[in-house]
Amino acid sequence: MKASVDITIPELERVDGGRTEFEWENIKYLIDNCSIDKQFANYVKGKSVVIVGPSPYMVNQPRGNMIDEFDIVIRMNKSFPVKKEHEPFIGSRTDVRWHCMNTYHRHGGEYFIDEMIESGTEWLCSQFPNNLDYFHEDHKKFLELSQNRIKFHVWTDLEQYLTYHHFLGTRMNTGTACLADLLSYDIRNVHVTGITFFRQGWIDGYKKEGYDSKQEDKSVQFGNHAQLPQIKLMKLFNDNDKRVSVDPEIEEILNGSFHTD
Repeated sequence: MKASVDITIPELERVDGGRTEFEWENIKYLIDNCSIDKQFANYVKGKSVVIVGPSPYMVNQPRGNMIDEFDIVIRMNKSFPVKKEHEPFIGSRTDVRWHCMNTYHRHGGEYFIDEMIESGTEWLCSQFPNNLDYFHEDHKKFLELSQNRIKFHVWTDLEQYLTYHHFLGTRMNTGTACLADLLSYDIRNVHVTGITFFRQGWIDGYKKEGYDSKQEDKSVQFGNHAQLPQIKLMKLFNDNDKRVSVDPEIEEILNGSFHTD
């Protein structure tokens, strides 16, 4: 056991609309110069990874078998447990679950620790680092509940996370944070599917409140998660990191929001 540092720093400012002045050189520096979680690094090293989001386009065609062929299948927040009727479209496995750590139903949803263990899920991962604002208490709560029955990964480099936040001027969505964190590790490749930056809503049953286009329009520019900076960040990853691929539906959003000359 190591001593724990039980202090917190405030989250950085969230700017309406966020910021998009960052470029690939800024992001690559963060990837190349960071601290990592050694246990998690050993788990993902050399693996093919798929990040599965809850966009409703996922039920337009069966991708389940393709998804389950990856070495590691990652799902986010309330995407676990997978409904039986969705398995042909989004696969059945969940090896890793990325979570915002807020268990309220409008946010990340319940942890379902026992269900994760029973289904073979190996990790729960937080999109936030330790020692950051109220997320630090969420981490402590999860560790108390889990009693080390499932492996737990947090964004390891606090300074790296804060720099990402400063560049974007907003708090990342869980899917964006998952991809940004993963790319600091020696994975073989990562495919992103089912992430549409709050557009079009979610797969049936993901949110009790359903889809509200007015709320979507507001979320794109304001609130906790400004979307344009995150779209630019994912486009930079997709254009410059050979390990990254995305669905055509996602590429259409990336190219439609930020044109390449």
